[in-house]
Amino acid sequence: MTETNKTHVILLSCGSFNPITKGHIHMFEKAREYLHQSGRFIVIGGIISPVHDSYGKPGLVSSRHRLTMCQLAVQSSDWIR
Repeated sequence: MTETNKTHVILLSCGSFNPITKGHIHMFEKAREYLHQSGRFIVIGGIISPVHDSYGKPGLVSSRHRLTMCQLAVQSSDWIR
């Protein structure tokens, strides 16, 4: 299959990320690896999206802090935001 015939994919994960962990990042890496190995997909990006403050989960840290933690966790990645 040529590059032009492959489906371009963006991986998206929504959640509390309270806090984000290495396991969350590992999930993205494994998913990208699996899709690339299938020969049918090209992962062009990954997005981590923390839930809003009104999600209502007990003990949920403010979205501002969770977003900052997520940004720090992916700062060395060239494809996850």
